[in-house]
Amino acid sequence: MQATVQLDNSIWASTFDRRTVSRSSLVLPILVIVDGVRRSALLRNLSSAGAMIATSAPLSLLTTIEFQCGSVRTAATVLWQRGSDFGIEFSQPISERELRQLIGRSIAVADWRKGRVRSELLVRPRNCSFNTET
Repeated sequence: MQATVQLDNSIWASTFDRRTVSRSSLVLPILVIVDGVRRSALLRNLSSAGAMIATSAPLSLLTTIEFQCGSVRTAATVLWQRGSDFGIEFSQPISERELRQLIGRSIAVADWRKGRVRSELLVRPRNCSFNTET
């Protein structure tokens, strides 16, 4: 006897990726407040509706946190976790102005880090002499 099983994939389609807004990849240090305790985190991607953050803070699914980065402060809910990466949804979407501000800040931090690395390469280490004699 042979049986055929059909699965209803419609429930999975909505579970995996329900994003309706585009996300911007970036790297920016942020703060999250969990149960009144400030914890450091790293912003990995961002949209007006939510973000992916990396943190060692003890977060659980459906936990409400406060997201803080610069002047942007908003409540968010943890929707998923993969290791130390967490997907959060903002309780209210952030404005386009706030979104552009955070993306600009990330670009400025990246440029500063690149410039710092370049300048460190150009600076002669202390106690190091260059022998010009052959």
